[in-house]
Amino acid sequence: MDQPTTRVDSTNWSFDDFVAFLFDRDVSLESKRQDYWYCHVEVEFDAREIGAYYVQLFRQPEFLLTRFTKLQLEEGFWAIQVHNLDCSVARIIDDSEVPLSLRKDCIRSMADLFKRLFAAEPFDSSVQMWWGFIVLRLALREQESRAGW
Repeated sequence: MDQPTTRVDSTNWSFDDFVAFLFDRDVSLESKRQDYWYCHVEVEFDAREIGAYYVQLFRQPEFLLTRFTKLQLEEGFWAIQVHNLDCSVARIIDDSEVPLSLRKDCIRSMADLFKRLFAAEPFDSSVQMWWGFIVLRLALREQESRAGW
């Protein structure tokens, strides 16, 4: 069953609002692998601000384990990496209007995310596909650019 598209304006969000947007969702084993929320949302956002929020989140992610369930984290990390979400990390690091220094910081901070969260706490599939989706997004954009799309 298709969900209607939801429009969200994140331009005045705090870091906590951003984190809640990504992870504070009703998720259950029955809803898992169904019709994901991030496929039905259009986000108005400031790419620089969201990029800085990703850096902050990735550098100090441990609080997530006490604030959200494992299922919420799993779905949120899927949203972060896939191109379906307008403000996904893949789109942020692919955005040439975002300063290169911020995009590099975002990529570098992912090492902290892996060390401080993913290596310490086992996750299901989102972690296993992390780099695949990010690199795939960038490769597809490069192909589109070469083809003149």
